[in-house]
Amino acid sequence: MTVGGTISDVAHLGGTFNGTGTITFHLFGPDDATCADSIFSSSAPVDGNGNYDSGDFTTLAAGTYRWIASYTGDANNDPVSGKCNDANEAVVVSPAKPAISTTATEGSIIGGKVKDVAHLSGGFNPTGSITFNLYGPGDDLCVKSAIFTDEVAVNGNGDYTSAEFTVQAAGVYQWIASYSGDGNNDPVSGSCGDDGEQTTVTKNAPSISTTLHSGDISGGKITVVLVNGSVTVHDSAALSGASADAGGTVTYTVFTDDACQSSFADAGTKTVVNGNVPDSDPITFTATGVFYWQAHYSGDLNNAPATSACADEVLTVTQPHIHAVKSVDKSTANPGDVVTWTITVVNDGDAAALGVEVSDDISAILAHATFNSADNGGTLNGSVITWPAFDLAANGGTKILHFSATLDSSFPEGTTHLPNTVVVVGPGSNCPAQSEDPDCSTDTTVEAHPSIHAVKTVDKETANPGDVVTWTITVTNNGDADASDVEVTDDISAILAHATFNSADNGGTLTGSVISWTIDVAAHHSVVLHFSAKLSDTFPVGITHLPNTVVVVGPGSNCPAQSEDPDCSTDTTVNQPALTIEKTVSGNTGGTDPILGVPSAKVGDNLLYTLTWTLKSGPVHNAVIVDHLPAGMTAPTSISDGGVYDAVTNTITWHLGTIAGPDDSGFVTYNVKVKAADAALAQPLRNVATIKSDETPEDSDDAVVAVQGEVKQSTPTPRVTPPNTSTGDAPSGTPGNPGVNLMLILLTLGAVTLVVGFLTPAPATVRRRNRRG
Repeated sequence: MTVGGTISDVAHLGGTFNGTGTITFHLFGPDDATCADSIFSSSAPVDGNGNYDSGDFTTLAAGTYRWIASYTGDANNDPVSGKCNDANEAVVVSPAKPAISTTATEGSIIGGKVKDVAHLSGGFNPTGSITFNLYGPGDDLCVKSAIFTDEVAVNGNGDYTSAEFTVQAAGVYQWIASYSGDGNNDPVSGSCGDDGEQTTVTKNAPSISTTLHSGDISGGKITVVLVNGSVTVHDSAALSGASADAGGTVTYTVFTDDACQSSFADAGTKTVVNGNVPDSDPITFTATGVFYWQAHYSGDLNNAPATSACADEVLTVTQPHIHAVKSVDKSTANPGDVVTWTITVVNDGDAAALGVEVSDDISAILAHATFNSADNGGTLNGSVITWPAFDLAANGGTKILHFSATLDSSFPEGTTHLPNTVVVVGPGSNCPAQSEDPDCSTDTTVEAHPSIHAVKTVDKETANPGDVVTWTITVTNNGDADASDVEVTDDISAILAHATFNSADNGGTLTGSVISWTIDVAAHHSVVLHFSAKLSDTFPVGITHLPNTVVVVGPGSNCPAQSEDPDCSTDTTVNQPALTIEKTVSGNTGGTDPILGVPSAKVGDNLLYTLTWTLKSGPVHNAVIVDHLPAGMTAPTSISDGGVYDAVTNTITWHLGTIAGPDDSGFVTYNVKVKAADAALAQPLRNVATIKSDETPEDSDDAVVAVQGEVKQSTPTPRVTPPNTSTGDAPSGTPGNPGVNLMLILLTLGAVTLVVGFLTPAPATVRRRNRRG
């Protein structure tokens, strides 16, 4: 019986009298030799003598199990029981016997990873571990120490995989997997050489590449030329895909056929050390022909042999003759031209030229041009055009190559040379590096000159006094060469007569009345210069011209001294208007004051004030007239043209706005009635009118009038008549005696009333005279 199987007990009851009751079965597990703890029990009812079965119990562990059966008895039968360790009451359960099989990695290469998979079956809840041992090449009986060991814990039947191992050598590797067993399972192990337990690591399959060398020529297929009847060539080889410690040998052989069957020369056998292959022995050739080189690698324990392909290395020993001729479609060109160069390569020798190489360093061209393209696969790397190597048949084989470039739009002033020399590497070439053969070179000359054109502008062709005006000088080089040290001067004396210089940009300096610049102007580019000045706040009335001409000294300049090109000059006109006012008064009835010499007005006069304005060289804006009435004289009437009277300030204001002009005039009026109170004011009465605008300063004029006081007759005073002493009457019929008449005369002068008494001899008359003042 093995663990996991079922066990049972049978009790044989005899000697009872119609026995009843029950038989109880107790099972005691392994390691319980004294039957202390029952792990299973069952009962069977008794019906007379006979056999009674306990029922099945499934074992869970290996070991010795013990049964005890007990009869309970009944009224007619005594109880009876077996004892621990009774004969035939022990059952021995054996451990399970699992099986193990394995599947290892079948094959690998050096540097690959291998592993083993163990398949554990037939165990009873197996635990423990599986140990994998790997034995290296040459140990087919697994008697040497394992080169790799890995232990994996077991938890039940199933597959268990070892860790990976990186193999470092070719050969057959042996795996052995062993199960340790546990309390319920016997150990089990595979054997050396079991099926599925071999891993074959194959050798590396390296490849070998080769390169032929002769002087400066190297490659897989090269053409060499006999020089003085001979040429020496050697071969080099390199392994790829071999192990780092690859050894063995490489044998170099020269053949005369493309199947590498007919040997021409043995070029030596060289020992490979750590994958490095020494060069072959040099072989000297004295005759023309085509030869095939081959290198054979012997291989070693970890690397398979390898042989280069016969056609990979072809040596052509010839006596061809390469002649190249270089030409250019423009020996003289202009900036911006597209120029095309042609290289014609001819093999006029008696042998084919293989692997002819053509290169062209165009750095001198690229200094002044942009590469466009090259035909026949030519590519530009840095400043060198390189064409793929090509073959030329003997006796006239020809290859024609082209490339082109676009010249820069500008060049240094004068003549620029664009030399160019081709290098052709091939048998007998006339154009090797450093060749002085004129057929290998071309030269293109380019003429370039600058051409200066200046344009002067001003931001204000018409300006006002006080404006800041900016002038701009644009100097353009329309030529195809840069212009250096171009001198620009500007005499601004006409401007400075009415303005103050502010500043000039780009290094411009004012000396006296001349601004000076020195500039460089690239071809097809412009330099823009500015200067500014602030106009005076006042100008002569009318139009003032501020002419200005720039002088530009440079190649082809349109603005030399005394130039009449309108592009060189500007003119700014400045208009200075004049706005004046004249004030008059009329409507006075007193004539002219005899003392003050001004118009004299009487109380009750309706005075008319007229303010006449005159504009010269307009327009003006925001024109305003303000008339200040004399203190005390108020209440003007009939104010014309929308004038507004302000009683607080005692002023009348007219807003004339814009007066277009250029020459214009007009007037405004108002009335003031003379009141008695006006005569009491300080005389004469003077009022001032002013006019101004945005463009003109204030101008004023006044009108003066003297107001007369009223003249009144005083109360008559007695006249005293002395006794008449004359002998006759006066002509008037009054007594003829002399007498004196006393007269009172009131004379109003301004604000003063003067009472004057005149004593006049009778019969004299009284005379009156108005005085002003």
